[in-house]
Amino acid sequence: MQASTNKSRPVYQPISIDWSGRRHLLVGLGEGGAVIDRCLAECPSGRKDDIAVIRGDDASALLREVDTALAAAKMGLRLYVAGPETFLWDVSAIAIGYGMGKNEIGREVAGSIARRVFCVHCRTVAEAVTTDIHDCAGCGHALQVRDHFSRRMGAFMGVRIDAEAPGEIPERREVFP
Repeated sequence: MQASTNKSRPVYQPISIDWSGRRHLLVGLGEGGAVIDRCLAECPSGRKDDIAVIRGDDASALLREVDTALAAAKMGLRLYVAGPETFLWDVSAIAIGYGMGKNEIGREVAGSIARRVFCVHCRTVAEAVTTDIHDCAGCGHALQVRDHFSRRMGAFMGVRIDAEAPGEIPERREVFP
């Protein structure tokens, strides 16, 4: 993960089960499955009945399963999510919609750090951006992929890179594999 001094940039810690919760839901997408395995291995055998696991390689299917599980959840649930950063925030948005607080959700990035980018000019959202400059599909501007992160949108901000000097666009670099 890239270091940042931007306060909006999330800082992720390895997840571990918070036993102050009554029930626990562990969600892993792709490489996040290994994180879920680690958490389960650290779990005392007498507490395994308090844990539900949702994992797989299809983000859309997992998001539907999470929505169903959270719709039936009761107070005291702790949610732990592992996978690509965009997935963490998609799951978080569902959880927040059901009233979960930020201290009830643990997040650990596992896999790609490709970014979701929100164009501040036309409000278009681009998925899986891996370069520091991205051409917006909505307005066509070359956007600098900023390190400013919106938790509400689960996206990084994209700002026109040549606003002050039209046509002066630096070389693109792959920085978010």
